[in-house]
Amino acid sequence: RGFTPFVRPVGGRLAVYHQSALVLDLMVRDNEPREGTTARFRGLAEVLAVGLGRLGVDARVGAVPGEYCPGTWSVNAGGRYKLAGTGQRLTQGSVLTTAVIVVGDAEPLRDAMAEAYGLLGLELDPATVGSINDVVPGVTLDEVQETLGRALAEALDLGEPDLAGGRALRAPWQPR
Repeated sequence: RGFTPFVRPVGGRLAVYHQSALVLDLMVRDNEPREGTTARFRGLAEVLAVGLGRLGVDARVGAVPGEYCPGTWSVNAGGRYKLAGTGQRLTQGSVLTTAVIVVGDAEPLRDAMAEAYGLLGLELDPATVGSINDVVPGVTLDEVQETLGRALAEALDLGEPDLAGGRALRAPWQPR
């Protein structure tokens, strides 16, 4: 189907993404990374839901029955479409917390995931594969990046985010 396979550093089940998806990676130093796992998942999912809400999405935290790569900390649109998946990778002294947000053109993702999940014998309801544009047409990748960057900067009390080049965080994930 033209997608390049790769192994995501945070693991999880098969997910298919393309150029209309935004990847958000947060790497922080943490000497006790296991202690904050749930707080990081919750914090990131809540920030995503707040940010997507600012774009007009009825964004909710939680799995949609039948979604791909199911997770408690998925972000969905109105309980109907999965819009974002979250994950973490813990290493000695650091944590990578990540999210992938589908902004547009969900149809090729639905088709590819339906075929792949079928071949793998995994359950999937292709109707749960969604994008922000499915619920708020016309929102751009740049608008999502800016809105989520600002929501994240507010939650982490970082001040004005550097959206073009990323920003190094100097403290463990501590959402307000």
